[in-house]
Amino acid sequence: MSSNEKVYSLLKALANENRLKILQVLTASQQPIHIEGLSRILGKDYSAVYRDVETLEKAGIVGIYIVGRSRVPYIRKKDELNKLFDLINTLL
Repeated sequence: MSSNEKVYSLLKALANENRLKILQVLTASQQPIHIEGLSRILGKDYSAVYRDVETLEKAGIVGIYIVGRSRVPYIRKKDELNKLFDLINTLL
């Protein structure tokens, strides 16, 4: 995958309100949250949250821990993601 394709994949993954909410919850949480917990917190269907987490994973934004039968997403580069959001906010 070329550098341009990676940038496009990242920006496309971030260009979704539900995915941004998932990232906000993961960033703010002090505890790991499995996908079912995210769906309850966000009031969204499990399968929709699962697909959004999968999209964020493919873009390299989150990783997944497998705990038993649960999938627990985590932000791979939390500091860098926060810097990106700070940069975006300065552009607005």
